[in-house]
Amino acid sequence: MSVFPQSVIELCSGTVVIVGLGREGFSTYQFLTQHFPTTAILFVDDKPMAELSARWQTILKQGDHAVLSAKEIPSRAPTKEHVTLSLSPGIPPNAPVIQALERAFPHAKKTSNTDLFFKCACDTSTIIGVTGTKGKSTTASLIYTVLSDFLGTTHVFLGGNIGVPPLDVWEKWRIATDTHQKQPIDKTSSQETKKTIFVLELSSHQLSPLTVSPHIAVVQNVTPEHLDYYSSYEEYKQAKASITRFQTTRDTVIYNAAFSESTDIAHLSTGVKVDTSEYRIAPSTIKLKGKTVIERSRVQLPGDHNCYNILPALAIAKMYSIPQQRVQTSIEHFQPLAHRLEYVDTIKEVQYYNDSLSTTPDATIAALKSFPDTPVVLIAGGYSRGLSFHALAQELLANSVAHLVLFRPTGEDIQKELTKINPTHTISIVFVATMQQAAREAQQHASPGNIVLLSPGSPSFGTFTNYADRGNQFKQEVTKLKTHA
Repeated sequence: MSVFPQSVIELCSGTVVIVGLGREGFSTYQFLTQHFPTTAILFVDDKPMAELSARWQTILKQGDHAVLSAKEIPSRAPTKEHVTLSLSPGIPPNAPVIQALERAFPHAKKTSNTDLFFKCACDTSTIIGVTGTKGKSTTASLIYTVLSDFLGTTHVFLGGNIGVPPLDVWEKWRIATDTHQKQPIDKTSSQETKKTIFVLELSSHQLSPLTVSPHIAVVQNVTPEHLDYYSSYEEYKQAKASITRFQTTRDTVIYNAAFSESTDIAHLSTGVKVDTSEYRIAPSTIKLKGKTVIERSRVQLPGDHNCYNILPALAIAKMYSIPQQRVQTSIEHFQPLAHRLEYVDTIKEVQYYNDSLSTTPDATIAALKSFPDTPVVLIAGGYSRGLSFHALAQELLANSVAHLVLFRPTGEDIQKELTKINPTHTISIVFVATMQQAAREAQQHASPGNIVLLSPGSPSFGTFTNYADRGNQFKQEVTKLKTHA
């Protein structure tokens, strides 16, 4: 008897066309070759072979799978009638390669790595999905930490947009189940906790094609982003809304009424609604009904925005009846994730922070508010997605920012907005082209007691491979500065 529901078997039979040879495409390929070895697989990607990862190049050179570009699709269509398109996130629906596939296979079914995961796991486990514009990774990791510290790592799994494709998480669970199936969960736990729990960070790209929602949906603040991918902000919000759109009355959505867009998405759910605005964030504490839940001085996550990231973990801990002391301990020991207000080092009494994942102006504003009483030398700017930098410029003038180190082109947008608001502002500005230049300029303008903050407010494309490359280069340059200090 198959371990897979019929919906998965139907999608993974005949020919599967894997579109996009990135991380999720590779995960889907591994899933198919391991569990559906008779399925014919076709690869589609417009990148030249040399631009694909080493593991993809190895597969393609050793196997007999064809890699097709958009132009080749019509003449190389598979002869089998049953075709499934497995689409990787990040490829816009209007991309030429997608349009060519839809013309070539008008009756093909569509799926994705995330969709297959939901179909495999939805009926046998609890799926907690986390979305929002920023803070998704930290929020999901906090929820995972609180649950796994209490229930054990053989019962709680973390993945999704945080870096582990959903089907890889499912495979990890399958292996753990085979290994630990005779090890029962703590008998003191409630019946609710005697289930496998998957915690997934879900991007708008992963959510948009879904026709099922997580059992527990966490909707953090939603602000404009990816407007180079979506035709409008409204389309971006609609993609996010899949996290609640298909919930049932047995499901739950966690949101904060302080954020109107999140509230709108939450209200699409027919499930139980949990509003985390019942928690009060004070300068030194997080309180619930007048009682202190967390002492902020004991938490290693700076800034009010990180308090909002903590709140869903507190709400879910209540749902699973986790003792408050256990929750406090888990949150207090939680370390900031890489590239998310990550402390790097202190050099001559100047602290260096890496917030490379800040790819929107709102994210940089939140980072600056994390250091309200400390002068900041800010490294910002990068690729343009057409977002407004007016609010960020206002924050720079109101904050203790004395010097800006800026990458073009959005660095020029920041400079223009500052001049519009206050033509005689005293913030000094220098433009740079490399991270080495940026780190050295920041060091030269920082005084003891200052903070050097990499929080670009822009994507990394062009100058860097991705946000991680940008953040890693910053950390490497800080290490060099310390060596020569």
